[in-house]
Amino acid sequence: MAIISHPNRFIYFLNPRTASTATGQALTEALPCVYVPEADIMDDKGKIVVQRKHTTPRQLREYGLVEPEVLETFFKFVTVRNPYDSIVSAWAKKVKDYAHLLDKPDSWVNKIPGYADGLRRASGMTFAEWVVEEYAEHLKKGRKARMNGNFIDEVDHILRYETLAEDFAAITDRLGLPADFVLPQVNVTKGRDTADYRSYYDDAAREVISTVFRDEIERLGYSF
Repeated sequence: MAIISHPNRFIYFLNPRTASTATGQALTEALPCVYVPEADIMDDKGKIVVQRKHTTPRQLREYGLVEPEVLETFFKFVTVRNPYDSIVSAWAKKVKDYAHLLDKPDSWVNKIPGYADGLRRASGMTFAEWVVEEYAEHLKKGRKARMNGNFIDEVDHILRYETLAEDFAAITDRLGLPADFVLPQVNVTKGRDTADYRSYYDDAAREVISTVFRDEIERLGYSF
């Protein structure tokens, strides 16, 4: 989803694994906002083509989910996260947080094309093993991957997960938020044993992520 406040003229995009759930919850509690879309958009086979939670700017535009004037004139912002760190949470969610959903046919993991297969591939793998297998084709064909890229191309302002409280404080006036606005902490990745993402990497895994996500890492100024 995207969270839109018409009175306050902003759109917040929920980029996965960036505390977007907490941010969205706090925004909707503090200001008049709506969720767009209200539900997943499905194709004729019952597969999700637009996720309710993580809708991108392009999807809002291409599926006509908001008026063009809103996309053009409202303040659009999103939170990004270091790809080295975000990819660890992506793996942890697959192998620990979401694995039990595979046995539930109506679960969202079985409705996103290819997602359930990805969960099964990740099962039983260490992070370093998963990274090497998951991005083998990217390396073989020289393809780059994006962690934040689908969200940042069309926004006006970027917040960083690593400094989220400070970054949000800098735009509270622009959003029309009260001065005492505080972000809660929810939806933490339960499958991670430590917050130190570096401890999950070996040399091979680091080289894979450095290569596959190089453009985005450099664009956003991140490092290992």
